[in-house]
Amino acid sequence: MIKLLKSGLFHSTDKFKKAKETLTRYSNKYEIELYVEGEGESYVDGVCYPHQKGRILCVGPGLTRYSKKKFACYYIHILADAKLSEFLAQVPTSFFATHYNMVKDAFLEVISLAGKEENKLLLQSRLYELLHIILSDSKAKVNPEEKSAGGNRTIQRAIRYIGDHYFEDICLKDIAEHVNFSPVYFHNVFKEYMGLTIHKYIEETRLNKAKEYLLSSDFSLEEIGLRCGYKSHSYFAYCFKKAEGITPTAYRKNNLH
Repeated sequence: MIKLLKSGLFHSTDKFKKAKETLTRYSNKYEIELYVEGEGESYVDGVCYPHQKGRILCVGPGLTRYSKKKFACYYIHILADAKLSEFLAQVPTSFFATHYNMVKDAFLEVISLAGKEENKLLLQSRLYELLHIILSDSKAKVNPEEKSAGGNRTIQRAIRYIGDHYFEDICLKDIAEHVNFSPVYFHNVFKEYMGLTIHKYIEETRLNKAKEYLLSSDFSLEEIGLRCGYKSHSYFAYCFKKAEGITPTAYRKNNLH
């Protein structure tokens, strides 16, 4: 049995009119989202997932998350028993829906049935159908070579490698060698799954860590830049302002209370 806690269409600009980022929060349920538009990204346990039409995000209990505006998504929040949790454990955190219209229609039907006691049994059926489609789409691979290589597991290996080495002078070639793919092929696979290039993902990871240091440490800007993989303070400041619109100093001042 699935317990549906909440469902609907979420527009970030309606909920967060001024804030550029949502507050970091801890998830105690399954939160499944289908993005229909977006320009920002969501962070799940520090990993960046861009908001793009057709991307599905599946956040399980025990994970922390926050998002950057702006985006719109259909969503369901559910509680799952042990058997269903085993099912959901097969779903990666993020992937593209290969049957976008089918998934969207399934979300819409669940949303239309929610909250109506007379539709309780039908709602359960539609929830299982939605989750079945999501699981099927999550197993779709880019091509036969990627299928034999383990699909999303390869992307997760790359993400973990970046998380362990972002402060070093790493590049596409290093990461491709780590997952045993050619650089050109892996560039295409990574971009297909994540919606951005390896270079951009490394940059997002470094900036995300830099913001953590700015708000949780007394390190100088030079020290933070070096800890996050920037070769000089000036280059760190340049990259930060280009991405965030303000300097690291201003970001620290504006967000510390």
